[in-house]
Amino acid sequence: MVNIITYKWSRFKRRVYRLLIKKRKLELIIETSAICNARCVWCWIYNANKVKPGLMSLEYFKKIIDVNENFLKKGGWLIQPFFRGEALMNPRLFDMLDYLVNKEIDLSYHFDTNLSVQIDVKRLMGFPWKEIRVNLGGITKEVHEKVMRNTNFELVLENLKEMLKINKDIVYLKVNPTKYNIHQIDKLRDFFVSIGGRPDKVMPYTTAFIIPYAASIEEKKYFFDNVVSENVEPYLRFEYDLTKNDFGIKAKVSGCKFLIPSITFDGEVTVCSHDQMVKINVGNAFTTPLKTIFNSREYRTAIRKGRRQEFYFCKECN
Repeated sequence: MVNIITYKWSRFKRRVYRLLIKKRKLELIIETSAICNARCVWCWIYNANKVKPGLMSLEYFKKIIDVNENFLKKGGWLIQPFFRGEALMNPRLFDMLDYLVNKEIDLSYHFDTNLSVQIDVKRLMGFPWKEIRVNLGGITKEVHEKVMRNTNFELVLENLKEMLKINKDIVYLKVNPTKYNIHQIDKLRDFFVSIGGRPDKVMPYTTAFIIPYAASIEEKKYFFDNVVSENVEPYLRFEYDLTKNDFGIKAKVSGCKFLIPSITFDGEVTVCSHDQMVKINVGNAFTTPLKTIFNSREYRTAIRKGRRQEFYFCKECN
């Protein structure tokens, strides 16, 4: 009797699990731009020129969508149109987004940008985002441009104010704390309200060191010299030990949370949204349907190794 009850309960749980999986929205990253104009002080990978720059063409973007349209719709996939760079630097970005909307394929819940680009703000706001997160270096020109060095504070502010006039309910202000802007963290809400934003839409974020295992000692030193201080420590995703040559970087929270399939601007597919140097390459979306890639032994093995953090660059990932 007990075995029958256990069996029926297990079958019930499996059915519930399958229903939840069907309703769950899966996210797919398609990198529209691997070019970034910000050069943020915490981004050692771009500062060290570790990312191969490039833009995805509209032709190849459409090809990915057309080949995989039924698969994406059936799976309820959400498309995140940014990965390593600033998506707004692709002059065909809005055409790509229009293509998704016309195909009735859902966009991701949020869009991240540094806004330091001349753009059609109304057109950006016209897409069905639930959140647009604007990355700011600081609330004054001096601090902002010291943290996000290649950006234009006046242009960011101009774009941001126009966005807030159109719909302040979906615009968020996001700041990665560093030693240069930590003194402005407590002033973010007042600043955002002063330009038309909502105080509850301010996101004092957390600062990470991406793929520390792949960084040289010099690259780590640059990061610590420009980012880390005692006041910043509560906002860091990692612990560290300055007595060690490699700074003893260790994630505060263990486990992988970044297994999101990602397609680079040149079609390469990785299983990890923090695989900034694309060390995991499980196929190319320009030549192979995603369903084939996702069902391949290489992809399944990469996912399994990623969950267990068995790749060499998973070490101390935060």
